[in-house]
Amino acid sequence: MGVATRPLRSGVGLKSAIAPELQTRLRQLPSGQLEALADAVLTFTDVTDLTSWLQDNTQ
Repeated sequence: MGVATRPLRSGVGLKSAIAPELQTRLRQLPSGQLEALADAVLTFTDVTDLTSWLQDNTQ
């Protein structure tokens, strides 16, 4: 998960803090979804983009 979410934690993609609930969801993603997230996160501007991505790409 580290490579996919490093931009989230470093503030490159997101300026606001990631809620613990979202962190849990991120930790539970399978490797294929983490790879997709790694690409998508480059276009995120705030945490709502992450939330939307999770809703669209997970069950």
